[in-house]
Amino acid sequence: MEKKERILKAAMEEFSKKGFSGASTNEIAKEAGTAKGLIFHYFKDKENLYLETYKKAVNTLVEEFETFIAMSKEKNFFETLKEWSYKKLEFMAENPEVSDFMLTMLNLPKDMENQVLAEVKKIQSKNWAILFEKFQLLNLRKDLDPQIVFKFIIALFNGLGDMYLELYKGKPEKLKKDTEKIVKEADMILEILKHGILLD
Repeated sequence: MEKKERILKAAMEEFSKKGFSGASTNEIAKEAGTAKGLIFHYFKDKENLYLETYKKAVNTLVEEFETFIAMSKEKNFFETLKEWSYKKLEFMAENPEVSDFMLTMLNLPKDMENQVLAEVKKIQSKNWAILFEKFQLLNLRKDLDPQIVFKFIIALFNGLGDMYLELYKGKPEKLKKDTEKIVKEADMILEILKHGILLD
């Protein structure tokens, strides 16, 4: 493994355990088996190291999404959303270091949070465009704005994803065990989205 990759791997472990503020570049260098100065040679500062670690973590998830989408061309929007939610949970259970690292985004200093959110928007825009193509094929009520409905659904599932990440942080085996229960919850949420919560 090249030095830069070793540093990123060690950084993910350190940030996952201690968050951005608590993470130590000394510990990252020690774990990576490199001199601390090499970290700053490759990444300039701790902030940029975090951002590059974030990109690495998210890119592994993006690759999973692209593979999944390529195999899901015939599925409708709700089927795609449900199955991707399941695949994402499977991925997080199999890669706990990635899921624990993603949670550190919730406790970033404000300036770092803004930088990460800018990266999130770049990465998500492509994925959302793919999902929106499927969404546009749905037979929506005529009085609804498709853009607003789509944003609501995506925000809901992103929020649920964050909730499950927090709930199962450091517990990949429990996440694997509870996946079926979570999928049933997702089924119910999809039914609510499709049919509402009130009797006519």
